[in-house]
Amino acid sequence: MSREINEIVDELVATQNEIERIKKNELVPLEISEDYFRAELLAALKLARLKSVKANNGSIFARKERVNYPVIDKIKALAWAKRNKCVAVDKAEANKILRTKYPNMPEGFGIEVSEFISVRGNKE
Repeated sequence: MSREINEIVDELVATQNEIERIKKNELVPLEISEDYFRAELLAALKLARLKSVKANNGSIFARKERVNYPVIDKIKALAWAKRNKCVAVDKAEANKILRTKYPNMPEGFGIEVSEFISVRGNKE
């Protein structure tokens, strides 16, 4: 391996280590703090029966409601989804099956090949 490639690899590793250090030491505590203040603000808005509040910088923080519909019976849910035309291919599972079990590509699928850098080894 040429010296130039080794230098690039060393810089990449140093950058990855710095990113992990920043995530661990700076970003994670900030995210925890943000989650805490969001929960506290939500509780305060509910208590005050307010839907939103405007910050001094002009940002508006509003209470919103999110509704999820978890699948309880997969077979019935798939039948409903098919009838209502909202079925999607599980791409991760399809990739796994196609990579290992299909010598010929079935109709409806194509092949895209891309290159990337894989990193294995020492993670401090």
